[in-house]
Amino acid sequence: MAVAETNRSLVRALAPRAFAVAITGLALFSSIADPMRTGEARLAASIAVRLGGHAMWLNSGLVIIEGDKPVFADVTRSCSSAAALVALALLLLVLRSATPVRRVRAMAMGSAVLMGVNMIRIVLAFLSASRFGDIGLVVLHEWVGPVVTVLGMAAALSVVGKVTMVKLAQPKIAWRTA
Repeated sequence: MAVAETNRSLVRALAPRAFAVAITGLALFSSIADPMRTGEARLAASIAVRLGGHAMWLNSGLVIIEGDKPVFADVTRSCSSAAALVALALLLLVLRSATPVRRVRAMAMGSAVLMGVNMIRIVLAFLSASRFGDIGLVVLHEWVGPVVTVLGMAAALSVVGKVTMVKLAQPKIAWRTA
């Protein structure tokens, strides 16, 4: 009985904070999603061209990739790194064990990793579409893309963990020799 009551009071105490974090995340995502996808589409198209692909940014997140026949690729809100950046920001917002300086440093480094990995994923998709057409874009986007995204998120979380961790004091062990 006491455990159930404790759990209920804990939920009552944390519910407003969880709601505030969710609303903050939605507002943040809404404000950065479109500018992020436009910027990522432009940058990925220019990198793909420099690497030998045939991509041209049209508007917003839309890119035309020229190969045997043109392929239209749209960098959507879900393809952009905006959602992962918001998740990372919210994680660091609720993380209380690190100092504010460590949290800002972790956000900067984690964001760089996330955005770099996502850019690699988008450029690879554009290059694949430029070389193999529709099927290249579909295969890279549907099969390779999620693996790259998961590995990128794991790398970003590893960087964040390394930056925000407080070094714990190691116990000193004194060996006695007889």
